[in-house]
Amino acid sequence: FGFAGGSGGGNTGCENFSFSETFGESLGNFSAYSAEGSQNWGWRAVYGAVISGYQNSVANPNNDWLISPALDLSGNSAATLSFEHAVNFGGSETDLLQNHTLWITDNYNTSQPSASNWTQININTMPTGNNWTFVNSGDITLPNNMLKENVRLAFKYLSDNTVASTWEIRNLNVTGQCIDTQVSHTANNEN
Repeated sequence: FGFAGGSGGGNTGCENFSFSETFGESLGNFSAYSAEGSQNWGWRAVYGAVISGYQNSVANPNNDWLISPALDLSGNSAATLSFEHAVNFGGSETDLLQNHTLWITDNYNTSQPSASNWTQININTMPTGNNWTFVNSGDITLPNNMLKENVRLAFKYLSDNTVASTWEIRNLNVTGQCIDTQVSHTANNEN
């Protein structure tokens, strides 16, 4: 996904970047990383990517990351991300916003992902946090300084001894608008 075509003949212009992961059958090419706690991102049919710090009737402290494969956004003038998500047992609004966050990096540390130089991105639309209703995040504009190679996105989940929500994510899409450097050929007069 996301790679422009080869240098074959013809003036094809550019191709818009497109990457999607439904989380319909697995976590796909996303990787789960646990910085703290024994719970981790997993997958369940219908619900998609799922994390919960609540296990055996106990709320457990966790810091868990669900990290995208490397994306090549170079050659794009803009890029947006959208996904569907649901949160239940999310606690207060402050807990909801603090414990369910989205991040981006162009400096990924494979041995210790949480130590990468991550930048937080605001999620436009959050679920209410107290039911299983999926909502669309809305189109989230990715920062212009991240329109390059080897960019990764991550969903960061936090829980503690008091608040341990369940976060479900599915139908993720990243789309980019390419920079067309081709000269227009509409002015050719062939009479």
